[in-house]
Amino acid sequence: MKFKDIENKIKRSEDKTTQALKAYLADVFDYELFSGSEKLSVGDILEGGVTHLNLKSLPESLRSLFADLFLRKLYYSVQSMGRIPTGDNVPDKEKFRLFVIVDEAKLLVSEKQGTKAVLNKSATELRKYGVGSILASQLIAHFTDEILANIAVKLCMKAENKKQAKENNKYFEVGETEILNLKQREGVLIGGDYLEGVKIKIKPTWER
Repeated sequence: MKFKDIENKIKRSEDKTTQALKAYLADVFDYELFSGSEKLSVGDILEGGVTHLNLKSLPESLRSLFADLFLRKLYYSVQSMGRIPTGDNVPDKEKFRLFVIVDEAKLLVSEKQGTKAVLNKSATELRKYGVGSILASQLIAHFTDEILANIAVKLCMKAENKKQAKENNKYFEVGETEILNLKQREGVLIGGDYLEGVKIKIKPTWER
């Protein structure tokens, strides 16, 4: 049965219980979240290339719902493929099947519930099956301690104020003044081969 058929059945129903369901699913129906003509399979995504999903036009509830369903589907698909090989001698190409990049990760943040569990799962569970996560946001506070503990490499750029610098310094430990005085295209990186925060210069793509 197609989702459109389920939607029509719910809309036609006069049952009291269904009325509450109509209100709950109103945004899903209005934005036709599951009624698009273009199909996107995990298999197509894993074949290579870049798949860009823009969720900015969706309300918060649907952003979270779509991201949750998409990453769940991705998780079950790569889980069926088995865990990736581990060990120091395993080349990076065999460690990663895919990278999920979430730009403006605050879009998946709820003021009431904090960062959605879907991002926690992306950072903690998906990596076992070869899916790396690259998360970007304006504030480090947008991420839970669980996410930060499971991200191998962290990068921060210039803080806008002393409060941000103080918060960032908890993780990078280079001094609040250093973080406040970073210039354009400069940042502080920690993780991987760098056990302590190190100042770096970022070369834009058009200069590489």
